[in-house]
Amino acid sequence: MAVSGARTGTVLTAVRQTGGRGRLGRSFESPPGGAYVSVLLSASGTEGLTCAAAVAVRRAAAAFGADADIKWPNDLVSGGRKLCGILTEMVTMGEKSFVIVGAGLNVNQRREDFSPQLRGRAVSLYMLTGKRYDCGAVAESMGRFIAALDGAETGKYMEEYRAHCSTLGKRVTAADGRSGIAAGIERDGALRIINDRGETEYIRFGEVTVQ
Repeated sequence: MAVSGARTGTVLTAVRQTGGRGRLGRSFESPPGGAYVSVLLSASGTEGLTCAAAVAVRRAAAAFGADADIKWPNDLVSGGRKLCGILTEMVTMGEKSFVIVGAGLNVNQRREDFSPQLRGRAVSLYMLTGKRYDCGAVAESMGRFIAALDGAETGKYMEEYRAHCSTLGKRVTAADGRSGIAAGIERDGALRIINDRGETEYIRFGEVTVQ
């Protein structure tokens, strides 16, 4: 749609996906009971966009009663369990470049609705609030919050991101084996850690395990 001329701010919503894709090429379970969105944004001013997207989705979840934290870089969690996954991708086709922000939020799932591998690691709005919601309405709300990021100075969201990032102050280990205390979030979204030698390092890509 972007290549065909769709405007930035275009939002696609779904209440089910058959080929959901997560970060690092993983599959993303997208069964009925969740809210799934993809939002087309321009490729300009994207510094910190991943963090800004997490703030936007957190605001949407809060509007439906969920007080969630952000696990670096952009998962929403509650009590250590994942509420929402977010994927930010820049795509270039010919002379056209654009960004697609995708987000999948667990809405009405019960614990037993998740696969056995995820039951201890996932949570939904229903599990947090005891209320059931219209998944389409939740998806539309998510789309509006994310679309509002387009053209904005995404760096202005960093203070709010840091205030709700549960990773800060924790000991973390990156996929490449580096570990240390999460000491800060840079303007571009990089995680600043202090390793066991007291040195400062930066993790810019991938995920971390919080210990």
